[in-house]
Amino acid sequence: MAKETAFALLYRADLDEFRQWIGCADERRFSALLEAVKELDEEEAEEDDEAEWGPEELKLAESLLRRMIFEGKLHEGLDEDQRYFLNQLLIDLFDEFVESESVSEDMPVDRLVQATSDLRGEAARLIGYLIRGREMNSDTVIWRKGSGEDVRPYLGYLSREEAAQLATALEAHLKRPG
Repeated sequence: MAKETAFALLYRADLDEFRQWIGCADERRFSALLEAVKELDEEEAEEDDEAEWGPEELKLAESLLRRMIFEGKLHEGLDEDQRYFLNQLLIDLFDEFVESESVSEDMPVDRLVQATSDLRGEAARLIGYLIRGREMNSDTVIWRKGSGEDVRPYLGYLSREEAAQLATALEAHLKRPG
């Protein structure tokens, strides 16, 4: 059986559009997000019979959205499966609600890991957020080990300031001899 290759795609987006939901305590926004999640689930189910969530998954999605909107909580206190589910939920919401622009072609994750393996310090930390994902509003990396073949979908992001820091660190790294 051939191994599937994981790919990364870089986007430029305003994360504040995304972050404004967290802790907003807005019933209308909660209802709109929950409805969107249900519609996305129905669309996926039409494309793939196994993609439809069951009642337990929809209940979990509602619970996670409620935590996010009314309590301002994301990953805190969740077990690994719930964290994974929240990441998938955030990806779906990002795709649906956040205006973004692709700034790269698909890039094999295993090659990105390999190409950046000699980075150290700040550059390594920041590129790690992109390559290994980052929990929203946190510095916690999502995917820690492996070559890139065992990766599940995740969001990785940098703030505008962090992107500028990474660019500076990469320039300095490329100018170093040997």
